[in-house]
Amino acid sequence: MDSIKKCCIVFFLTAKALAASAAVLVETREGAPDSKVIFSAVSQTQSDKDSYSWGRATQPPLRFGQSFVLSADATMEALTLKTVTLTATNASFVLNIYKVNALTDSPTTGGAPIYTGSGLLPSAQGPKPGYMTFTLDAPVALSQGVFYVFTLSYAGTGSGGLGLYRGTADAETADTSRFWSSSDGGASYAGTSKIAYLYIQGTTVVPEPSTAMLLLPGSWPE
Repeated sequence: MDSIKKCCIVFFLTAKALAASAAVLVETREGAPDSKVIFSAVSQTQSDKDSYSWGRATQPPLRFGQSFVLSADATMEALTLKTVTLTATNASFVLNIYKVNALTDSPTTGGAPIYTGSGLLPSAQGPKPGYMTFTLDAPVALSQGVFYVFTLSYAGTGSGGLGLYRGTADAETADTSRFWSSSDGGASYAGTSKIAYLYIQGTTVVPEPSTAMLLLPGSWPE
């Protein structure tokens, strides 16, 4: 009987710990996503030679991300980045999403994240160059015209890193998406450079018809 109780306690604690940690699924692919894209920031000037390197060697762990703003209410389900190289295979990471007041605000100014999840980077390079999709364990509700920032950070130090295409905040995307990074765990900056290929995927919320629209002239009851 005691052994059964111990097994039940261990199972309960393990299940509780797993439930408290949202799992982010990471997959690689050859092409950019072609469906359920609710936001995209593709720079007209990009380079794999001047790529952004998300390395694991710094302590505190290097963090990076990018701000974005939607043109309609939606639920976010995933984000996709174009990658150059992956050498931090199987590395543990944390993905956060913050709500902020302005496009170039540091994520920490928005208070606690509205989403936190963790996962592992792929065990192999995948297509080179290619795309890497981070799928959330549950959809996150986002509002039209509100500024958000996603951030990625390693759960610890190690070797290797992830290389991403870098672009500039050109006229088409300067008002909707900006790059953010922090190398000391505290201070951060928002620059004019940006991740060259960013896709936010999810489902746009279709507003319900208002009562006024339902009661059109000619459709009123006699």
